[in-house]
Amino acid sequence: MPQAILLARRQARENDERYKERFGWGEVVWTELRSETIGEDYYRVVLQFSRPQRGILEAQTGEEEFLFDLTGILQDRQVLLWPEGLQMGEPERPPQTSGEEHEVAQAVTEKVREFEFLRQWGLEGDGLRIRIAVDEVGNVYVLDFGNCQVQVFDGMGRYLRQWGTEGTGDGQFRDVAGIALDRTGNVYVLDTGNQRVQVFAPFKP
Repeated sequence: MPQAILLARRQARENDERYKERFGWGEVVWTELRSETIGEDYYRVVLQFSRPQRGILEAQTGEEEFLFDLTGILQDRQVLLWPEGLQMGEPERPPQTSGEEHEVAQAVTEKVREFEFLRQWGLEGDGLRIRIAVDEVGNVYVLDFGNCQVQVFDGMGRYLRQWGTEGTGDGQFRDVAGIALDRTGNVYVLDTGNQRVQVFAPFKP
């Protein structure tokens, strides 16, 4: 676990300039909020990123989550809480500065175009946030935060099954935060509202 925390901090510091530029912050301070193991295969670290109070400027804070496997490879990363009034999810504006910066942005755009779109699925619903995991045969497990359930699709997006409702019993969730699979196909769901990790055996038709 200490190694996972160090890796999360290193990954986080690589984003300092990004946060400074986008939010207009003069500095970024990273603080560990919590860390835990998920099953036997993953470490979860949540860090707070903040701009300390300086003079008339009030402090602003956000939270970012890092998920590592046992070898220290980053498996997933997402912002859990944006600073009030700020978010980085909007499309980037075209550069309005020097020609050199424009050339860098153009190079990044050309790199993105090398990726070929494959497919998409899903319609607008009640879910506010989702997390996904993929098993060895390519099935996609979608953790639907808003509906407190796990939905499973095959690699082409065809619906297979689902489980979960809001509550405190077995197979019920409150404020879920993460999903992962181990090598045998067991499904681990981080059920933070109930202060537990629930483990489900592989589905056998």
